[in-house]
Amino acid sequence: MKLTASQAAWLRWLAERGGSGYLDRYGRVNAQGENAPLAAWPAWMNLVAAGLLAGGEQRLTITDYGKQHLPPNS
Repeated sequence: MKLTASQAAWLRWLAERGGSGYLDRYGRVNAQGENAPLAAWPAWMNLVAAGLLAGGEQRLTITDYGKQHLPPNS
């Protein structure tokens, strides 16, 4: 699967913060105390749809398949 630049950047962002984040009450992904901007939601949704992230219990977590697609230096 080929990731867009935005998808690769957000996947790397989440990986650098432990690989899992929760959705706050505003719909932003929060990982290790940092919030991704709300405008990142299309990238998150596409990563979930492609199986690179798993969602559940208000969390997004990188899957094993997603780890295989991490950009270099992650």
